[in-house]
Amino acid sequence: EGLDYVLDQRTRGLNVRVVNMSLGGWMPPSYVFVIPYENAVKALSDAGILVVLAAGNEYQDIDHPGGPGSDPKSPGTDYRGLLCYPACFQLANTITVASVKAGGTLSDFSNYSPNYVDLAAPGSSILSTTMDGGYTAGSGTSMAAPHVAGAAALLMDAHPGETASQIKGRILDCATSNAYLLGLVRTGGHLNIRAAIAGVAPEPMPTPEPGPSPVPTPEP
Repeated sequence: EGLDYVLDQRTRGLNVRVVNMSLGGWMPPSYVFVIPYENAVKALSDAGILVVLAAGNEYQDIDHPGGPGSDPKSPGTDYRGLLCYPACFQLANTITVASVKAGGTLSDFSNYSPNYVDLAAPGSSILSTTMDGGYTAGSGTSMAAPHVAGAAALLMDAHPGETASQIKGRILDCATSNAYLLGLVRTGGHLNIRAAIAGVAPEPMPTPEPGPSPVPTPEP
């Protein structure tokens, strides 16, 4: 209903250009809800709206999700045979976002996949406003995705004649290459708004010192 509402506003003439979806859940690909859910997201994509999706916070390799014990927050959950939606919808105008820490490494909780997740953005200890008028720090891909949605809004202002697909291309093509993210997200990099506005690929992050695999491991 929320997606349909946004599409209706677009149809009525409201200049909706980008939507952020900081939400998600795991379901079998064959589940009866998946196709209508995808159709609702696709309707926005087809209307030229860029839809930014959070990758999820279950500590999972989306391509090879684990069984009980693989998610410290929900140790009894079995993710095998499931996919995370809407993160796994791959449409013309969708971008799926993982979370990185300040140093550029993948946040421990962040789901990842070189096939389903496009890039990463800051999502650990992000300061934001609260409903009572204060501030608090939160962590999650729900914080990372809005960085990309906000970047898209800035890009649409800077390049008002470009389509959602062109804006998506700027964001992905101008991601900063990050050795910590190679093999974990499609671009192997994290968001770089300045480079995306300029349309110039940035220099990669310095290669980290040899050490353990950058793939996150569940905390005890």
